[in-house]
Amino acid sequence: MASDITVEADAFGAALEELLSRCGEVVDEAIKPAVQKAGRTAKKEWQANAPKRTGRYAASISYTVKGQSHDTHMEAGSKTLPGLPHLLEKGHATIGGGFVPGKEHIAPAAKVAIEEFEGNVDKAVDRALEAL
Repeated sequence: MASDITVEADAFGAALEELLSRCGEVVDEAIKPAVQKAGRTAKKEWQANAPKRTGRYAASISYTVKGQSHDTHMEAGSKTLPGLPHLLEKGHATIGGGFVPGKEHIAPAAKVAIEEFEGNVDKAVDRALEAL
C-alpha cells in the first residue's frame, strides 16, 4: 500500500513524482478499454430504448472510439439517419401544425455509459494503488 513507503525528506519530491507517474500510466492504460466498454453499453442502451417503428433507426446506431491514452473518447450516433436522433429525443413540429413530443432515449443511455466508464477507471486506479 502507498502509505507503507518510507523516504528521506530530501527524496520526498522524487518519490512522490514516481508514484504519481506510475498512477498516471495505469490510468492511461485503463481509459481505452473503459471507453470501449462504455461505448458498447451506450449503443445497447440507446438501441433498447429507441422508438421502434421499423427497427431501421435502432439498427443505424453505432459508436467509434478515437484518440490515444488519456485523450481517448467515444462518439455515438446514427450514421445513416444523422438528424433523426435529435428529432426523436426532443420532439418536432409536423407539417400540419402539430407537435410530436420527444421520447428521451439518448440521455439515459449516456448516463449509464458514463457511470460504467467512471466505475471501470476507478477500479483500475484502485488495483494500481493496491499493487504499489
